[in-house]
Amino acid sequence: REAGDEWHFTGPGTYLPRVEVEEVESIDATVIRHNQALRILATKQCVDSYGVKREAGERWLVREQGAFLPGPHEVVEGRVKAVILTDKKALHLEAVRDFTDVYGIERKAGEE
Repeated sequence: REAGDEWHFTGPGTYLPRVEVEEVESIDATVIRHNQALRILATKQCVDSYGVKREAGERWLVREQGAFLPGPHEVVEGRVKAVILTDKKALHLEAVRDFTDVYGIERKAGEE
């Protein structure tokens, strides 16, 4: 490791820090419940817990139920609740930037 590097020590385990290491903060896991997701922000270029390369400022959702522990360069911005759609309810959506959706379809900024 080099001076200025940040990393997580994830338990269970006992960590005895070296003299050259400073504890920045203690992080608790966030529980994702049914019909919820977490909005995550990358603060620096990193690889997320699923092995996907993320750029600084990139946002994404984590949808898997259970405990989620953000990486050292990830911030949980908040929870997102699912919208239950019926045959009498629909959503009108517009892409704010280019991206590929969860179904593998490329969406362009401004596309509705």
